[in-house]
Amino acid sequence: MHIIKSSIQFAKQEYAKHDKNHQWGHVQDVMKTSLKLAKRYPKTNLEILKLAVIFHDITYKKYATHVDDSVKTAEKFSR
Repeated sequence: MHIIKSSIQFAKQEYAKHDKNHQWGHVQDVMKTSLKLAKRYPKTNLEILKLAVIFHDITYKKYATHVDDSVKTAEKFSR
């Protein structure tokens, strides 16, 4: 399975556990804006950008630790 497709499948389940402001719709909004901005930077690696957006808030239990927690989740997923 393609990495983006499998990441989305995994992420949708994880984001469903979050508060209403950090559900899958939040990822879709960030993705739309990111892809729009990427058009101005033609050398952007879109696969990496998409993965970054998908995983940016994947573990959001506490604001103070969500960045590090999300990185750990992304690392576990990528193994």
